[in-house]
Amino acid sequence: MDMRGAVSRIVSHPMVFEAQTAVLGGHRLIAALEPMVEEATRGRSSGTVLDLGGGTANARSLWPDDWDYLSVDPDQRLATLENADQKMHRLVGDASQLGLVADSIDVVLMKNVSHHLDDTTWSGALSEVRRILKPDGYFIFVDALWTQNRIVSRLAWTVDAGRFPRVSDKIEDAIATAFDVESVERLTLIHHCILLITRPRSESSLS
Repeated sequence: MDMRGAVSRIVSHPMVFEAQTAVLGGHRLIAALEPMVEEATRGRSSGTVLDLGGGTANARSLWPDDWDYLSVDPDQRLATLENADQKMHRLVGDASQLGLVADSIDVVLMKNVSHHLDDTTWSGALSEVRRILKPDGYFIFVDALWTQNRIVSRLAWTVDAGRFPRVSDKIEDAIATAFDVESVERLTLIHHCILLITRPRSESSLS
């Protein structure tokens, strides 16, 4: 294993990941997500949210208690963490091959995931999100951006477990192929971050 791989293995450990998230401003990111979650759940007393690449599932607190919360992550270590919430379920899976029923999920959250995915997996993940979302569902996307002229951000990327940070235009263009963007928010922490709330585009408009 090369040095970058060894560092990535350490950084991706659940306890280290939580500490890194806090240092990088994770609490402010969660706060910025709250109005998006409120919009996506407004008028729905219950539903199912899929947290794609959910990690330690710290985003569960964003969702109403009566909602079912599925956290899907490829890291086997996370599946062994205990669930205090009976409506929270941890699954091990690949973002581009979820194996879930089509049109079955009310909201998909993808938070700080795309920079871990190469172009093929990233494209496949977006296709899977579109497939499993209900026609009236929401896709909420959040991630840090690659910024060439921001030195502190570039340094942070050198120790990040993800190797595929993207610029804003590439992310927005990829998402816009299958989703209608309702709002875009931007936040500056260590990295510049982008937050999108979107709806699945109708099948007729995709053809």
